[in-house]
Amino acid sequence: MNQHVLLLSHKFNVSGASTHMLNLGVGLQRQGWDVAVAARDLAPGTPLGKERFEEEGIEVYQVSFANFSSVSDAIESTLENRGAAFRELHSVAKTVRPSVFHCHSATLVPFAQAVGMWHRIPTVTTLNSPRIRPENAKTVRAVSGYFGSVVGHEVIANSSETKKQLVDQLGLPTGRVHRTAFAADSDRFRPPSDGERRTARQEFELDQEERVVSLIGLLDSRKGHDVLVRAASRLQDRGCEVTVLCAGSGGEGEKRRITDLAKERRIADRIHLLGHQDARQVIWASDATVLPSTKDGDSFGLVAVESMLCGVPVVRTPAGGASDQIVDGESGFIIPFGDDEVLADRLERLLKDESLREDMGERAEDRARRLFSKEQMAEETIDVYQSAMQRF
Repeated sequence: MNQHVLLLSHKFNVSGASTHMLNLGVGLQRQGWDVAVAARDLAPGTPLGKERFEEEGIEVYQVSFANFSSVSDAIESTLENRGAAFRELHSVAKTVRPSVFHCHSATLVPFAQAVGMWHRIPTVTTLNSPRIRPENAKTVRAVSGYFGSVVGHEVIANSSETKKQLVDQLGLPTGRVHRTAFAADSDRFRPPSDGERRTARQEFELDQEERVVSLIGLLDSRKGHDVLVRAASRLQDRGCEVTVLCAGSGGEGEKRRITDLAKERRIADRIHLLGHQDARQVIWASDATVLPSTKDGDSFGLVAVESMLCGVPVVRTPAGGASDQIVDGESGFIIPFGDDEVLADRLERLLKDESLREDMGERAEDRARRLFSKEQMAEETIDVYQSAMQRF
């Protein structure tokens, strides 16, 4: 009889978190596990909504989890048995009979643990971000002695940086915090054929010989679009013109900020704000991918792995996940935060040296397929599930 996991989330949306849950679910199924998901907002009709999960054979249930601002609020609500979420999760657990709950938010853990005590189901929690609010850290430390752990029986961190901060800030035992692989869709993301690369470039009205770099992510000041614009300006001053594709949604204020900077640097015609796009098409059209995020701008940077799987080199800052993904100078480049001069230098090397670009792309793909496949992620996650079940 297969083991069954119930993944818990607040909402489905077009984000790295929902992409991760979908890839994890597919990987677990390939390892013989049955997978179901319970969430409040199912986002029907969207690229990562209810239908997309069901296409992969993943059962989807709706549970009206409140969007608590802190772990302490969630604990209080659970202890008082208020709201429909507790009853709904109890009903889903009776139907699914999971071997383990896997929460994708710390504020869902109190519900999972309360229902889990009734049904004898342990809780595993994935914490994607090292940014821990002081009130949450205080609650976790204060209550852990009575409840065991209010962040789950075992905790999964998406990067080495996140693991260290969870141990340091929450006082969790190192042996109960596991850094596991976070995988992109290693089936879909692959190097393009010559024809696929030409088609991708035509889609964005690019010349085949044009030098192209991309930044895929929300238009947000933490993502470092300004650093890339300044680097592109430096490259133009050196006679190395580059076209920049910025793929991602964002508010009008952030669009104006980026556009005004590009005009100031006299490269407005080289900076293209594309809105939300198919990440694979953007990567296939690019010579390099850039993630110039601030320290708290990325908790993992899944697009870096997607780019590596496509054989496209990545230049990124040492935000979350960088040290796990890239060997600097071999499978990509890691640059200092906010340093547009170093970014320009690394991009110039890649854009002018085709053999370096191809060699680094091949090593990046090999590393990503070894360390960040769905199968690898599923195997490492199952080990955590087994540990939680034994501990419980």
